[in-house]
This record gives sequence, C-alpha cells and structure tokens, in this order.
Amino acid sequence: LDALEKKERDIDIGALLPHGALRVHVMGARALELENATPEEIARMRALTAEAASAGAFGASTSRTISHKTLAGDPTPTLKAQEDELIGIAAGLTEGGGGLLEMVSDWNTPDPETEFAMVRRVAAASGRPIVFSLTARHDRTEAWKELLALSDDAAANGLNIRPVFP
Repeated sequence: LDALEKKERDIDIGALLPHGALRVHVMGARALELENATPEEIARMRALTAEAASAGAFGASTSRTISHKTLAGDPTPTLKAQEDELIGIAAGLTEGGGGLLEMVSDWNTPDPETEFAMVRRVAAASGRPIVFSLTARHDRTEAWKELLALSDDAAANGLNIRPVFP
C-alpha cells in the first residue's frame, strides 16, 4: 500500500489482501499441500487480516476454483480452505475496521446450494459483505440462475452477499 500511495495515477485503487499469500505466509508448505489450517494458524491469519484492514486494505480475496493455479500449475492454496478459516479471515476484517470478502468458486462443493450455504454462514458469523464472481462452468451453464436466486434470498434475509460479473 505504501508503494501504491507513492505513485501518481488518475484512478483509485482498492487493494485486497490475497488469501493465498496469507495462507502460505502462515502455513508454509502445508498451504500448498491444501491441508486444513489449525486453530492457531486461523488465529494468526485473522490477526494479520485485521492488521491489513487497519492499514487500508479494501478487504480480502479468496479462490475456491480449479481454474486458478500457481505458477507451477498446482491448485491455488485456498482451493480447499475450510469454513472456519474463511470465518476467521472475515472476522479479521471486522476487527481491523471493515472491508469485504471477495471470492471465486466453482460452486460445486458439492453443489451451488451447499457452497452458497457456507458463504451465508461466513457472512452471518462475520457481518462482512461478500461479493462473488458469477461465473459458469462448462458442465453447469445454468448455475448462474440458481446463484442469483440464492443471492436474492440472502439479501432478503439481511445478508450482504452480492454477485459481480467478470
């Protein structure tokens, strides 16, 4: 953020804390092996997320899609991050003064409804807004309709979960 602040520009920039980098920083090689974070590691990620939010991060981003890969071609370290880890990061945003959680998902863990239910629980537990990329996989080309309905239902029930269109 300090480097960005020093550059002249004609647009505003909103920096997101990347969950993948945070996870590797805290967990080391275990993150790349897609292992579950321990409670102590989640607490560390939460504290670092709070620090990032209070330093000016607009929020945090996470990925649960097989489309995102490391430079080596492996799945991104966040692919199988568990709900308690996502809640910890979202809670860190709250503790740091705010911000949103941005996520990308294949919506097949095991289906859109189940994955969206987890997102609802993260939003409810943290009070943070969540935005998600509304994308369609070749094998589920109509899932976007279901996700829009789930998003509308969440909003009707007071949860700030919104689709964004890439």
